[in-house]
Amino acid sequence: FYIHTMMRGTLASLGLLLCCALAAGTPGGQGPPNACPVPRCPRNPSGECGGAAAGTCGDETKDGCAVKACTCVSGYKGGGRGPCVSEAAVAAGNDKKKDEAAAGAQREEQEKREKDQCTDLAMAVLCPMKEDFPNATRGTCVESFNDCFAGNQTLIDSYKSKRESACETGKHFCDKGGTCVPDETPCPTVKRDCPAAKPLRCLSDWSCQTAVASCPTGTQCTSGAKQTLCPDGLTCAVNKKGCAKLMSWEGCPAGMQACAQMDGVCAANATMCEKRTGCATGSFFCRHKRDADGNLEIDAGTKFPVAVCEAATSSTCTGKKPGKGREPESVVKEMRASKGEKLQATDSSGRLAVVIEMLMANAFTAADGSSTAVNFTIGSVADSIVQNGGLGSYYASGAIMSAVLVIEPSQEVVVNDGFLIQLPIETVGGEECAKIVANIAILTIHDVNDLDASPEIVAVCTAGSLADGTCTCNVNVTAFSAFAAIDFSVDPSQTLVVVAESGGDTATTTPTPFLSAGVHRKPLSLGWLTLCSLLLVLAIAR
Repeated sequence: FYIHTMMRGTLASLGLLLCCALAAGTPGGQGPPNACPVPRCPRNPSGECGGAAAGTCGDETKDGCAVKACTCVSGYKGGGRGPCVSEAAVAAGNDKKKDEAAAGAQREEQEKREKDQCTDLAMAVLCPMKEDFPNATRGTCVESFNDCFAGNQTLIDSYKSKRESACETGKHFCDKGGTCVPDETPCPTVKRDCPAAKPLRCLSDWSCQTAVASCPTGTQCTSGAKQTLCPDGLTCAVNKKGCAKLMSWEGCPAGMQACAQMDGVCAANATMCEKRTGCATGSFFCRHKRDADGNLEIDAGTKFPVAVCEAATSSTCTGKKPGKGREPESVVKEMRASKGEKLQATDSSGRLAVVIEMLMANAFTAADGSSTAVNFTIGSVADSIVQNGGLGSYYASGAIMSAVLVIEPSQEVVVNDGFLIQLPIETVGGEECAKIVANIAILTIHDVNDLDASPEIVAVCTAGSLADGTCTCNVNVTAFSAFAAIDFSVDPSQTLVVVAESGGDTATTTPTPFLSAGVHRKPLSLGWLTLCSLLLVLAIAR
């Protein structure tokens, strides 16, 4: 629990309610996937039940648990265990999803072709076969999109001019594929991870180098408020977050280096890499150190989780941050609301990356009332979005314990109940898995491309496992979007001073408090009783 003074009154009340729930909750051990959570009203970005004008929230009982359910007013769809959405919004949402699906399919095709042809990470950008570019570079692999012009400033200026007028209002132009996408949708990946031999991403031009001394000097973004160069080498923005709203990248942002100790972690220099990873230079991250109850041990100085490190990588010591390498490969499946229906995605190594299962019939319905099957898509989330969006503080603090993924239906749906998500956490089993997972909650962001949106808590996890023995976080969900597993032993507010050292611009998002996450099924200790007493005093004092 982390008490933020600016929210003292609200959090004290929420904490008092949770303490009462804990006092009456199931002590210790592993609970079933549908263990009773703290009842919360279904919500979307417009508020509880879709906003006061959309519906009202009331009490119901489901499978022996007290739950909150929405009753929609006339003209609104959904309700029940999901929020209410206006009929106009459903229609608009379905149109948007169709556009996004078409753009997503084209993006995947472009990125696959680029990865297949440009296998060298140092030269990972495929130049378009178009007359805007010199003959010598068309269809070749270069380090940056800007290199496709071979230094011809006349062609660059002409291309920029065409790009500015290429799209209708509300859309922006993407170099990869030469398509227009909605303003709220970033363009496909324009930069991939730097190679291990050149781990530093230069601030001046986004090239990969061994050290700052090898980076070019100067930048073309020198006028006005937009003095940050974006990874395409052409666009200027206010800051990195402004770049991330326009285009995606994988790996570290400009001015950061990939930490050799822990793949997936970025820092400003070697010293910060040691602090961020908990491993000395020359050693590799194996796992986080936990106490007998599964709690992360936190370094008193850096406030980051304490790491167990070894001198060489192995099958049990991968040198990767939790979730790295377990990102799901994109998959689409047509699903009907039938009990036992499953959708699963694998990572690049063929291991299960996520499993979704319907636990009951009629688990969802199409929001427009149609009875057709719905295509569900599972995919990974770009590093640029994780670093600069609502999960940025959790990424910077080392609290994320899984791959960050997105689950999207092809049309607006209402989830009635019974959607179980299994998300791999660590390759342990039995009691150890249960203890670790008891400290982990799932966060969600309704629109993963909205970098200004704050994440919300779905629930505290219950323990499960995959066929290979991998420990999983199991939660029931009532809406689909982006999901990440967060260990709440880590306090993001304590490590926000290093957000800028990890790839973000500033601490622009307030970490979500875990007071309403759900029942933490451990015995109520004297410390809990003391905290509850303090929260009671605060609640009365306000």
